[in-house]
Amino acid sequence: MPTVSVIIPVYNAEKYLSRCLDSVLSQTMDDFEVLCVDDGSTDASRVILEKYASRDKRVSVLSQANMGVSAARNAGLEHSCGKYVCFLDADDYIHSQMLEMLLKVAEDYNVDIVDSFIEKVYADSKIKSEHYDFSELDVAVFDDPFAYFMKNRKLKSSSNARMYRKSILKGIRFVTGIRYEDVPFSVETMFKAKKLALIKQQFYYYFQHQESFMHQPFVIKNVDDYAKVMRLVYEIGESECSDKLVYLQRNIINTRFKMMVNQAVRRQQNEQVQKQVFAHMQQRVRQLYNDGVLSYSGLRLKHKIRLFLLLHCKSAEPCRYLANLI
Repeated sequence: MPTVSVIIPVYNAEKYLSRCLDSVLSQTMDDFEVLCVDDGSTDASRVILEKYASRDKRVSVLSQANMGVSAARNAGLEHSCGKYVCFLDADDYIHSQMLEMLLKVAEDYNVDIVDSFIEKVYADSKIKSEHYDFSELDVAVFDDPFAYFMKNRKLKSSSNARMYRKSILKGIRFVTGIRYEDVPFSVETMFKAKKLALIKQQFYYYFQHQESFMHQPFVIKNVDDYAKVMRLVYEIGESECSDKLVYLQRNIINTRFKMMVNQAVRRQQNEQVQKQVFAHMQQRVRQLYNDGVLSYSGLRLKHKIRLFLLLHCKSAEPCRYLANLI
């Protein structure tokens, strides 16, 4: 049985897939499996996957109808055999020592989650080749992962660049049908984990390109997904430990509110569509506030003003106008 399972959801990633797989198969450790879940790709992704699977027995290919990244990751989890699990997106890639270093930290420090930093890379970026000695790693260990997650913004909500002990993922899955699915997953795992280690080095390379989700226009569906994520996080807090709800609201839920407003401005340049997005946002924000999910706690002044305008103005236009200014 492999020690580590690397799960890669794949959808129309033919341009980037070989680089991704090469970065995994050239790791400095061998004891891992690669579970590639083809999420109904219509390009050559499936052909590329089968080619790699035929050349390397560590690669397995699973297929499903297009159901989204959450369903693909969940399918990979169901078929995974490793003691530990990592997630990797098909357009990203990893340092050649990532699995070795994260696994050694997990085993030596007996932690449930090992996190590392993410580096944004671009088309002209060079793949890093520097070699790390284990003794050189800057490692911090925390006995209360949730408390650290709440207090340190650098500990991201992404599930990538992490290694999870698979046993803590029992009963935890990615929510399907929405984007920003990493957020509730991360919150649940932080509640479940008893110990976490953070490696303060960059092992995961997050590739920036115009075809990625975060570069697509912001539409009403994005607002609905943000609203669902905020509500899910609130419900997780209620069920797990209600006395920690204030921290979830301040650091996770209210941060998603800020991101939602900012992205509606930055990623939607069509004024008419932007107006529709903000009008819909106003409805969702009022529902969340009335239900106690969203609050003013932890918001900076400009974001408090934005929330106030959405809650108390007849239309969303004052908030939209202000958000475009500052």
